[in-house]
Amino acid sequence: MAGAAIPPVSPSRTVPTPPAGSSLLLAGGLVLLGSAALGFHIAEVLSDGALSQSLFSPKLWEALVALCGGRVRWSGNRSFADLDSMPIVAGSVVLGTALWLLGGSLLALTGRHLTTQALARFGWWGWLWWLLPVAFGACDLLGASGMLGTDFPTLLRGSLPFWNAALVAGWGATWVTLAFPDAVSQAVSAGPRVTTPLLVWLGMSVYFLVFSALNWRLYDSLLLPHGDSAMYEEHLWNLLNGKGFRSYLDNGRLFLGEHVQVVHLLLVPLYLLWPSHVLLELAQSAALALGAIAVYRIAHRQTASRSGATLLALAYLLYFPLQFLDIAIDFKTFRPNSFEIPFFLFALDALETRRFRALAVWLVLALSCQEDAATIIAPLGLWIALRLPAEISVEDIAVRRQSRWLGWGLAAGGVAWVLLVIKVILPWFRGGADVHFAQYFSTLGDSTDSIISAVVRHPDAVIARLLRAETGLFAIALLAPLGWLPVFSPGRLAVAAPLFCVLCLSDITDSPQHHFHAPLVPVLFWAAAHGMRPVCRWIARIEHLLSSGRSRKRQPAPTAPARLLANGRRLKVTGASAAPAAAGSVLRLLRMRRRNEVTQPRDGRFCVPVATWVFLNALVTGAWIGLSPLSISFWDPHSSAFWRNTYIPGDRARHVVKVLEQIPKTARVASTDLVHTRLTHYERSYDYSEYRPVVPVDADFIVIDAKAPHSQVRGPRDIKELRDEPGRWKLLPDQTEGHFLILQRVRPAGGRQSAAIDSAAEDTTIIDAAGH
Repeated sequence: MAGAAIPPVSPSRTVPTPPAGSSLLLAGGLVLLGSAALGFHIAEVLSDGALSQSLFSPKLWEALVALCGGRVRWSGNRSFADLDSMPIVAGSVVLGTALWLLGGSLLALTGRHLTTQALARFGWWGWLWWLLPVAFGACDLLGASGMLGTDFPTLLRGSLPFWNAALVAGWGATWVTLAFPDAVSQAVSAGPRVTTPLLVWLGMSVYFLVFSALNWRLYDSLLLPHGDSAMYEEHLWNLLNGKGFRSYLDNGRLFLGEHVQVVHLLLVPLYLLWPSHVLLELAQSAALALGAIAVYRIAHRQTASRSGATLLALAYLLYFPLQFLDIAIDFKTFRPNSFEIPFFLFALDALETRRFRALAVWLVLALSCQEDAATIIAPLGLWIALRLPAEISVEDIAVRRQSRWLGWGLAAGGVAWVLLVIKVILPWFRGGADVHFAQYFSTLGDSTDSIISAVVRHPDAVIARLLRAETGLFAIALLAPLGWLPVFSPGRLAVAAPLFCVLCLSDITDSPQHHFHAPLVPVLFWAAAHGMRPVCRWIARIEHLLSSGRSRKRQPAPTAPARLLANGRRLKVTGASAAPAAAGSVLRLLRMRRRNEVTQPRDGRFCVPVATWVFLNALVTGAWIGLSPLSISFWDPHSSAFWRNTYIPGDRARHVVKVLEQIPKTARVASTDLVHTRLTHYERSYDYSEYRPVVPVDADFIVIDAKAPHSQVRGPRDIKELRDEPGRWKLLPDQTEGHFLILQRVRPAGGRQSAAIDSAAEDTTIIDAAGH
């Protein structure tokens, strides 16, 4: 006789209570302990100038020390602060207690907890995160002892902003878990049509308005550089005016000798209506914002949680490595490779919905942004060939076969494109010279061939560079703002590994505050979206184990007769048939357990807390490191990114108009970098900064931005042309109160030199610092 099926155990709908024997008093003690630990941590950070400057500018640190009643002292080249830590600890305890009472009261108002129960649970689970400073301090002591190597202190202290962000994010996610214990996932369609919530559209709009305004104001303030920013607008102007796809920053050659970047040609129809560099800035900010749609779609498809997917999409907009692609640390703004992010994200969205033609279109668009897109396409192809068929239904034999062919084709095509660009296309446009970015890896060699040879012959040198503290900090900066979720989808994360390793081989490219990391961002969010479900599953398992353990401890063990009676009633069997029926039920129970139908609670309800964890990590790390209005540096009057000094036009910006009035549009002008952005529409627009510190023979004027940041020319005595060639140049009367110096070439009677000399000037090659 077959036994009756065992009813599944109801999934737990509450976060585990504190361990047995704990109480409100124990939770309060933990709150006090965690708050005091945070206070001591703050005092320790403020007492060490080097450590605090990973969070604040030096002047802001000094102001905070003075506010706490301390004073700054120097020991050699290191600064320290003498201050009393007890007021800071007391303030931290008061703040922590107030937050505990407020958070517990709000939890009680949800109606899911009694007040004492809410305070006990929030105090226990929330303030465990406040003990992170204890772990940081212990690691700092170990690092100072030298037990963990010489690079460990650098790695640990450089990661301080991310420790602080984890504290806030974990604490906030705990409150969300307690406040919404019944949040569950909804079934969603696997199709490509997913409605984007209004909140995501609102976040995209805010991002676009904020960063468009910041870029525009940088341009108006004359702080936006020409090199690697406004030169791309010069490409469009020169192309439409018959001068070719070039910037005269690049020795006058076509830009395809630098990078295969042509995506900004798509803006030509709009540029015809508004020929301004600001148009390019607005297009870039809009494109980066639109990537949030693809992030939402991918996350929603994986988690079936609208709230969780929305929070991940908002985290994308707050992700500081993304924001530095809109405005870099050196205020370089427009970069064509930034468009790789939305293109790759929509390509990955198309991949997951098996729209392979759309995938191909998006990948081609990504390749038009820069050749480094191929370093993502090749490993992505490997992932598609090796992993995607396993995720496709067995019945879809044709789709599985198609995905394999697609994957191997992308892998081969990506490798072939990289080789073609580096060894054929770029050298051809450079007159046979090696690619310019080979100099980024000068520690390995002085050419692409020597670099490849060093990698093959000396792998130990490569491994040594990959094991530097800078590599660890680069990885932490990319992963920590995402709550480390990409790590839980290792196969997808591995798609980014080749390019990441290449970037770590250079001291120039291993930072998320410039533009080199752009192709990594979409892969990281793809992996993060797929990492949410495994993390939710692990949390659910831990919660279930804790709940089951406490339930067993609270319930007395039944006697043998009671167990037999209960089994007999449940199975409704007697005699010899009882044993086989019980055995069959146990087997069914094991099968159900294997399918997570019995012992595993629903993991979907943890999607919102996990997404909250990511959102808060992105928010807080951006506050410490970013440049947006949500960052400390934006409001810090001592910071180079202070809003009043950066985004409000000053005297330089007002006086540049007088410079333009003195130079005819038909002139050929050499200028320093920042003022160069205003001269791209002239007959020729040469560079006269540290990029190309020479003057072409056909230049009619030299414009020097004497009061620009870091200018090496402050007055006429610093101008080498007036010193070395006084008869060939004359200094025009100053109308800008010393902000700009304008030199005009003294030409023979008859105006500009002969057309033959002009032609010779066109053929003149200016040798740059790299010797190319």
